[in-house]
Amino acid sequence: MALSARNSTVIPLNGLSTFTGEYENVTKYGVLMISMTTDKAGLLYIDHSPDGVHNDISEEITINSDIDYTYSEYHKLRSRFVRIRFENTTVDTQTYLRLQTRYNVGIYNDSISTTMEDSAGNPIYSTDGALNVSLFGTDGEKNRQLLTSTNGALQIDVLTMPSISVSVDSVDIRNMNYASDSFAVYGKNGDTQHQLLTDGNGILSVNVESMPDINIRNLSNTNDGIAIYGTDGVTQHQILTA
Repeated sequence: MALSARNSTVIPLNGLSTFTGEYENVTKYGVLMISMTTDKAGLLYIDHSPDGVHNDISEEITINSDIDYTYSEYHKLRSRFVRIRFENTTVDTQTYLRLQTRYNVGIYNDSISTTMEDSAGNPIYSTDGALNVSLFGTDGEKNRQLLTSTNGALQIDVLTMPSISVSVDSVDIRNMNYASDSFAVYGKNGDTQHQLLTDGNGILSVNVESMPDINIRNLSNTNDGIAIYGTDGVTQHQILTA
């Protein structure tokens, strides 16, 4: 709790005299507590002001006592500035007076109350609208913005994504009519990616690395030549057909 020197006093008042404190900016607090001990009746005022000049709301508390009286209560702060006044309504001078005002984030009616300011310094009394909430980034120093839309939807950019893996026992690639794009597979070295391509009809383009033996004894329908290596294993020779 923060003690307010401007709105506290221990100086007894003469009859029909008034103690008037000073307006203080209490935006960062939520409640105030007034503790008072006196031996004369009077009126206690809590003045609430939006600008420290105009008094919009005054709470009046009657102190009915001509004997030792102790008053201690929490009060909700209702504006940006607050001031305390106490009037001795009797004609007699007080023997003693102890008026203490304290501010706190505090608890009022079993709930925590506080007041926030927007960027222009105006108090925020309702969070029904969208708010920009500042929070620390991953470096623990710089503030980042946590943004919401007018509907309260959060805008979130994920810093990292978990890896996703899919395991299958077998894949049937016979029907790839809808595979209009290509996908990468690893080559036999396990490192370099190669493309497994399909055309618009889903037909695979396959280049076979090795072929089984071919029986070329019947070449009556071969209109072209077949190139084979000669005995030296380097120079290609032609086997021609008519």
